[in-house]
Amino acid sequence: MPSLANESVTSLFTIPTSQWTAINQRVGAVFSVESIAAVISKDLPGYPGLLSSSKLWQSTTFNGLISVSGSIAQYADTAITNFTNLNNQVQGISGNTVPVSIQDLTLSVLNQLVTDTAPIVVSTTQLSNALKIFLTNNQIVDAEIALNKESLGSFWAPLGAIITTVENAAGTVTGTWKAILDDLNNTVAKEITVTLPFIESLDIDAALISWQNVKTITSAFPANMANQKNYWNTN
Repeated sequence: MPSLANESVTSLFTIPTSQWTAINQRVGAVFSVESIAAVISKDLPGYPGLLSSSKLWQSTTFNGLISVSGSIAQYADTAITNFTNLNNQVQGISGNTVPVSIQDLTLSVLNQLVTDTAPIVVSTTQLSNALKIFLTNNQIVDAEIALNKESLGSFWAPLGAIITTVENAAGTVTGTWKAILDDLNNTVAKEITVTLPFIESLDIDAALISWQNVKTITSAFPANMANQKNYWNTN
């Protein structure tokens, strides 16, 4: 039976704000030395790549985080509405036979969930790929700073474990969404006979709780990130 919901899709959005602050402070630090890029690059040959990905972070990647969190919140809200309606109608069934209208509704909401999940898979995969480039460039520069600490002196604090945390979270998010979509696609591709045992196997009550938690977390994320862009200001 398909797994309708999984709270692991919020992994990126439960990372502490302090860690996003450290990342955005790093972006501001990268921008602050752009005017002496040629000098910095002598000790940090990875700096040009980091500068490029930091500019993408500023223009696209960070906004992508906000946008994806909003899309997931809306997705969860729609799923809650659709499956609450189905659940309410199922509760009204008397006997062991599922009325045709509820059979049709069950198939309809499952197919709608497939339709809504597919673009989330695309957007989270794109976001994960952009994050990977940005994080890899930071990791490269962290290693170069460690190698040149005598000549550089006190320089940028390494992001260290934060890189691993964000990278793992991005992988969890994309992997979980793909698994949800695969489960749903495998289910709707079959000839489904909508019986009470089939509906019970969907575990709608548990899914509704998960979607509500997903909605709560992803809805809060943009507000938590409200002041992060201030760290990019190098004036």
